[in-house]
Amino acid sequence: MYENTKATFLRWSQNRLYHQVFKGEGLHINPGDDPLKAKNFPLVKSIKSKNLENYDLENDGLEDCREFDFVLFTHLVGFEQEPEKVLSHILKCVKSKGHLIFTVPDEDLYEQGQFPSIFNKGHKRSFSIHKEESWSGKHCNIIDVIDKIDEASCRKIELVDTNYNYSLIGTGVDQTIQFVDGVEANIEVILRKY
Repeated sequence: MYENTKATFLRWSQNRLYHQVFKGEGLHINPGDDPLKAKNFPLVKSIKSKNLENYDLENDGLEDCREFDFVLFTHLVGFEQEPEKVLSHILKCVKSKGHLIFTVPDEDLYEQGQFPSIFNKGHKRSFSIHKEESWSGKHCNIIDVIDKIDEASCRKIELVDTNYNYSLIGTGVDQTIQFVDGVEANIEVILRKY
């Protein structure tokens, strides 16, 4: 809940990279009630928000999308069977040398050994940065997904576990649900389009 606002604090602490990424005109896909705010990023001119109901690659309205300096979306990839297709599709909205920023829930921190997810029944995949083996039959290594993307290179990949209490893994507690706790349990990736 309020993943974008929680992530803003992380981005402020790593301002060298984020000043290179969050600049110009941006598109925020599926911000819900937590849109990214241009005022939090001094080099951002504007951010357009686009909510996609029942995300569908064929009918998402992005085919006429103009190119943006950056595109952000959180946890959208987890709702698709083929994450690399979603990323390639959304990269069409990014200008050359622009950035695609996305997050996915980390399978050990968020799903906690339960799949389908007990916290979000819509997830079709679980994710890790890279594992030899996973407990999930629907697991994706993010590094393997990124390797299939021909039109961009990876600038950053990070396990984001801000305020996460590792002693609660396996207890069935969704630590991310309360905004005031500021807990994050995801993987953040920044791709730069060629």
